[in-house]
Amino acid sequence: MKKSLCSRILQAGVIGSALAVLMLAGRFLPMYMRHITDAQPELSGWYSWGILLGWILALPVFYALVQLWRIFATLASGEVFSEANAGRFAHIWKLAALDTGLVALLGLVLILTQTTPPFLMMTVSALLFAGVLSWAVCFALSGLMRSAAMMREENDMTV
Repeated sequence: MKKSLCSRILQAGVIGSALAVLMLAGRFLPMYMRHITDAQPELSGWYSWGILLGWILALPVFYALVQLWRIFATLASGEVFSEANAGRFAHIWKLAALDTGLVALLGLVLILTQTTPPFLMMTVSALLFAGVLSWAVCFALSGLMRSAAMMREENDMTV
């Protein structure tokens, strides 16, 4: 497979992911929050807060997708293993850590206010798992990318 085709396929995946996040935050989250308030009317005060928090969590994801787009764009030129891409992965893991912290804070607030319906706590748990996993993967990729960039630079200097 050509590098440019691979780059385009990965960038199409980024566009698809951005559209999925838009659908989640803009369409499915309000439906989910409406379901919560219909199932337990005492939680109706959480409707607007839940939607606001969803968009707050979505913003770092969009920025991370922009960083992935930029990383995938370097694939066609053969400049993937660079300090710039290592820095981009570092931005992504920091954004993932930020989102994970916000979800953990939400879970703590829900526990402290004794607002713990099982379906809501399952959602928070799934988001925590996904956040920690993406944080760890991007943290490792950042270090690997930095090491590969340093080795590439040393090899270029040797030649």
